[in-house]
Amino acid sequence: MLDLAVAGAPTTWEQSAAAALLALPGSALSHPSAARVHRFFSFADDGSIVVSTHLAAHHALPGVRVRRTRVLAAHHVTVVGGLAVTTRARTIVDLAADLHDARLQRVIEEELDNKLVTWDELLRTLAEMSGRGRRGIGRVRPVIEKIEGLPPTESQLERMYPRLLIDAGLPLPSTQVTAPWAERQPGRVDCMYPDALSIIELDGRTFHQRNSAFETDRYRDQLAKLQGWSATRFTYTR
Repeated sequence: MLDLAVAGAPTTWEQSAAAALLALPGSALSHPSAARVHRFFSFADDGSIVVSTHLAAHHALPGVRVRRTRVLAAHHVTVVGGLAVTTRARTIVDLAADLHDARLQRVIEEELDNKLVTWDELLRTLAEMSGRGRRGIGRVRPVIEKIEGLPPTESQLERMYPRLLIDAGLPLPSTQVTAPWAERQPGRVDCMYPDALSIIELDGRTFHQRNSAFETDRYRDQLAKLQGWSATRFTYTR
């Protein structure tokens, strides 16, 4: 496709970004510029132009921040809207050098929750970038661990829950029972109040595990609803 510019019209960010890439063959938009192209949370209006290129390149471009890197593998680069740009996972790792922890955590959670990047992609890219003296790598792991969390195991949570109910003066449910409509999943329901047609699920899994099981959990909740039961899920934090 041939892009045309009207004489006298203001230069767009996309035109400036494309010009920077043409001036640096083999480069890719990265950091906040990649985040803007990928529409990361809070980067839609970022007007900076940042490109990553190989160490051998020594170009200086007016108005462009050039980041030279040892690692710019082909699988770390994709094309979006005709612009070469680092992948979502690579962009997250790159941004760790520039963002404070709270903002980085929000970016990662938004990408994971919207299924725009997977844990496997993120962890694989992090492993490929580690041990190469990259600034910011050490800040990604603690943020990921914070997202993952360190909740008690499901069995520990199941022991804590009855004590919480007793302290609150609430009746104890039946535990580890089989839902009448799910005979192929014996003992899978954590807590059940048959008289109230209520199921309580205690989720001691990490963010990663919950994200992976999202569809299965929702399917089971829908089956319960079709039978006239309510299903409520509680994580350790809730």
